[in-house]
Amino acid sequence: MNARRLRVARVMLWSVFAAILFVRVVSGRDQGSGWTGIALAGLSYPLLAAIIAGRRSLRTRIWLVAGLAVTAVLPFAVVSDDWDWVPWALAAGVLCAFPPRVGWPLFAVILLAVGAYAVHLGDNAPMYVPDVVAATVDREVVTADDALIVFSLVTLVEMVRCLGIAQQEAARLAQLRERTRVDGELRDVIGRRLQAILFRLRRASAEDREEASRDVAAASESARSTLAEVRALADSYRSNPGAGGSPPIESPRVARIAMVAVALIQCGLVMNNLYPSPPGGLFPLGSDRLAVAWTLIAALAVLFAVKPTRIVLAAQTALILVPLLFLNADGWSRVLPLLIGTVLVRVRPPWSWAAVAVLIGGHYWMLAAAADSVLHGVTGLVGDVILAVWVYSLSRLADLVAVLRRSRQEIAASAVLIERTRIARDLHDVLGFRLSAVALKGELAVRLLDRDPARAADEVGALIEVVGDGILELQDVTGDRTRLRLAAEAVAARDLLEVAGIRVDLTLQAGPLADDSDTVGALILREAVTNVLRHSVARRCEISVVDEEGSVWIRVLNDGVVEHTDSARSGNGLENLARRVEGRLTAAANYADGTFELRAQLSSGHMAMID
Repeated sequence: MNARRLRVARVMLWSVFAAILFVRVVSGRDQGSGWTGIALAGLSYPLLAAIIAGRRSLRTRIWLVAGLAVTAVLPFAVVSDDWDWVPWALAAGVLCAFPPRVGWPLFAVILLAVGAYAVHLGDNAPMYVPDVVAATVDREVVTADDALIVFSLVTLVEMVRCLGIAQQEAARLAQLRERTRVDGELRDVIGRRLQAILFRLRRASAEDREEASRDVAAASESARSTLAEVRALADSYRSNPGAGGSPPIESPRVARIAMVAVALIQCGLVMNNLYPSPPGGLFPLGSDRLAVAWTLIAALAVLFAVKPTRIVLAAQTALILVPLLFLNADGWSRVLPLLIGTVLVRVRPPWSWAAVAVLIGGHYWMLAAAADSVLHGVTGLVGDVILAVWVYSLSRLADLVAVLRRSRQEIAASAVLIERTRIARDLHDVLGFRLSAVALKGELAVRLLDRDPARAADEVGALIEVVGDGILELQDVTGDRTRLRLAAEAVAARDLLEVAGIRVDLTLQAGPLADDSDTVGALILREAVTNVLRHSVARRCEISVVDEEGSVWIRVLNDGVVEHTDSARSGNGLENLARRVEGRLTAAANYADGTFELRAQLSSGHMAMID
């Protein structure tokens, strides 16, 4: 679907491009240019086509624009002024090849050069000053008009291409953002409770019967409440599609600006043609009608700038057609192609085709009546077609871009919904089952403690495995995140340990850290707290994060250490963290008083790479 839309957009662009080339050739012959001058001017068209056809490196674009500049002045060396100099290809090339901060100033310089050349021609010919001004404006308008038409279509085609490519990426990013957000929720709500349950069960396996009974009962009750929260979360993920409604989709800004700009250019050309000239001028018009024309032009400019509706279309039609009855038809009809294109867009077939046929036929009749040659009439007719097709193409491409933007939002929203549904299913099917097992087996273990302690111990051991597997599966639901904050992790660690029945003394006296340093510290603290819950029967834990002489020191000290857990304490987790801080991490147990201490040093500017 996207490939077909892109092909349609490109067909619109190249159709308008070919029509402009035809008009320039016919206009050159109509102005008396020789075939040599026309052929030399045509050398710029392949270079512009190369810029339009695809993305090029900056160096290639510079060389292509340089070639356009050479071909824009080359005919002067061969045929002098015997050709129709309208360097629209160069003007379009600088807009398409360079960023706005470079392209638009160069575009303005080109228009100034065109105006200076028109004045030069007027000085060398017996023309009145107003006629020189009119000829200057006319040449600048044609250059700007053709360049803006091509540039706007090229820009919109590129938008269509980029939006098509971005749809899949938008869905992936939306899914990743949702996964990250849900990951935080699950860690806060479910992860901490599972860790606390696991801690109580492990502690129960090392306690006497009375204390073990209390811990297993508490773990069983906690499993039931956690199960209720899991079900509530799963239901909320299914029922809530995620973020709020999408913002309204508008047509691209470049389309609106280009439409208004070309409409204003055409209106300016109309006033240039209608402005009263000295005796012998081309389009004499009284001051009263001129005032009316100015008013109508201002109204038209406003109508082309506002959102198109049926009322706006009716007003545009009246303001364009009615003045033909009392103003100079050849001059005023310059705005007729804008109406033709608007009718093609806003009126449904077959009525649109009938209306366009009447408008084009009537305009050709007016052009033929006023023209002094058949070529002049043909040129005017093709000019109508170019502007009408441009208005139609610009509007359709703008609509297409809006559709693609809406489609991208819908795809992203669908990806979020799919992700939430998957997480809800995994929570219910996996964790729901395990928590139910913990609750039931925990009650069974409590009853067995008095009658069959050995079997009760086996049940508690099995529960430890069930909860441990549940914690791992919870991580698989959303995947692990790498961007963490040390201060927030310290507070979360305190809350988790307190839920597990451990008294915590927390000291936070560190300033802000770089992102990577913050994450490394948070990972160290998370691993340390995990070890406290997994490898000890702690009653008390001290956590401190302090800034000393340009370094941040993390210290975790807990009691409840037993000798057989030491080997587990020196596993891969702490070894990986030691590598992240370049070995500035120590961890050791003191079996004399049953404590374990972890110390890590982070530089304030530490930028360790997170794997």
